[in-house]
Amino acid sequence: MSTTIKYKNLYGEDMTLQQLPNVGDYDKLQYENGNVKRIDSYYDKKLDSGTYYLSSTEDKQAIVLEFSNIWISTEIYLNTQSVGTFTLREWETYGGTDLISKGKTLFDNQDRRVATEFLDINSSQIKSIEKKFYLTIHDEYIDIDGLPDFGQLSFYYKEDLIIVEVNLPGFEDDNYRISDNENVLNNLLIRPLFKWEDHPYYHRALPLIPNTPNI
Repeated sequence: MSTTIKYKNLYGEDMTLQQLPNVGDYDKLQYENGNVKRIDSYYDKKLDSGTYYLSSTEDKQAIVLEFSNIWISTEIYLNTQSVGTFTLREWETYGGTDLISKGKTLFDNQDRRVATEFLDINSSQIKSIEKKFYLTIHDEYIDIDGLPDFGQLSFYYKEDLIIVEVNLPGFEDDNYRISDNENVLNNLLIRPLFKWEDHPYYHRALPLIPNTPNI
């Protein structure tokens, strides 16, 4: 088994070991046989939380117990399923050894979060759903503000309500409600980048897994 260590900043950019003293927040990623196995997340240069990718041969409770003394919170990914070009992963988050949240997250072929379903920890009923769209054309927008999520549209669904967060300069501080009479995505600055009517996947919370590869 080959093990590789990589470091990434908040923008997902690779870093060298020599750059770490100049950066407060970063992730240390451990790969086994080319697949990420463990992520240690540092904030203000201190180890804070972590993520662990559980294999079918590992004992979940033993892993949770092991990392409860290392990380403030532990996220465990389990039951990975490939669906076309997407990957669906179930996850659980622990504070110490206590389960505090759980859900399912859909990733695209670039390992970016496309959708997350938050579940009740007791009943497993859906509590809320979030979806993300990654703009590939920014038009006149330049990432001058250094936003970690620059170019993302984040959609939040709860009951009949849709809220979108537009992470572009001039919009990043607000959440906007989408309705028949009100839709910030029809703004003349945003519409050339994202046409609401062309992306029906985001018009409702479900299905979590898209029916087509292009969303």
